[in-house]
Amino acid sequence: MRIKLHQLNILLEVAAQGSFGKAAKSLGLTQPAISKTIADIEDEIGLPVLLRHARGIELNEYGQVLIRHAKAIDQSLHHAREEIDHLLGNAMRQLRIGFTSATSYGPLAKSVLAFQQQYPNVKIITQQNRPPILQRKITQKELDVAVVSRSDNFVEEGLESELLYSLGNFIIAGNNHPIKHPTSLKKLLTFPWIDWDEPQQPSLLSQLCARYNLPLPQNVIHCSSPEVTQYLLENSTMLSIWSTAGLPLLTQNPRLHKIAINETLPLTQVSIISATLGRNSSLTQHFIEILRHQTEQWLQQEGPEQFLAHHP
Repeated sequence: MRIKLHQLNILLEVAAQGSFGKAAKSLGLTQPAISKTIADIEDEIGLPVLLRHARGIELNEYGQVLIRHAKAIDQSLHHAREEIDHLLGNAMRQLRIGFTSATSYGPLAKSVLAFQQQYPNVKIITQQNRPPILQRKITQKELDVAVVSRSDNFVEEGLESELLYSLGNFIIAGNNHPIKHPTSLKKLLTFPWIDWDEPQQPSLLSQLCARYNLPLPQNVIHCSSPEVTQYLLENSTMLSIWSTAGLPLLTQNPRLHKIAINETLPLTQVSIISATLGRNSSLTQHFIEILRHQTEQWLQQEGPEQFLAHHP
């Protein structure tokens, strides 16, 4: 069998994306080029490797055998690259980590430090952003892994999610806000709000309103910066939903306080987002293993209990 490595790589991407079009976009190729590569693979082995149906494309039993070996080859090549880098003393290897502001508290920072100590020659690049953007960057291979906080279970095709822990949420306001005592969500929605996510993206605020069949507030500012959000809350009657990861900031800022409501707020899930089908590099996989270990240790400490909604 004379299947080339780039053909296996294309097959892996088609399997991950579930369509020729998405695989072509991800790899920077044309859809006819993807189709021809799959046809060449099927001609080489003399058997079809894909099932085509209305929902998209999936591997048949022959394709599953081929993809299993392709994944093993892919992993072997990553290990070979790692060994060669070690022999050459290559300091240009890198790990690109994305995270949301709520995940910066907890085991993430310790995991980054532990990874750096184990791999001092690896360049670590981190960036903070909102979950949809981080997922998109992993899909486009601009990030290797992300630790995200979100209130929904949406994961883009070709990615997988692993729950680490869950956080509670609360509503926060400046001390000059007229509401001081427990009240209803309906009454609070008459005030202006700050939403972490952009319009048309799922957010805690939109889920909370949908849960109780209430319209979104008419006046909403979308802001992903904790610093700007704090300033706006301190100097207006705006409201915002924070996860319990923000409790240290609330404790340090006497000009902000929590507002209790009669309704129950959704939870925030903190998860690892990475590529599927064994497409992670060995460095990415090592970081994920470190993050799992650091999370397990963190959950066993007494301090996190006030932040956790429940253990996964």
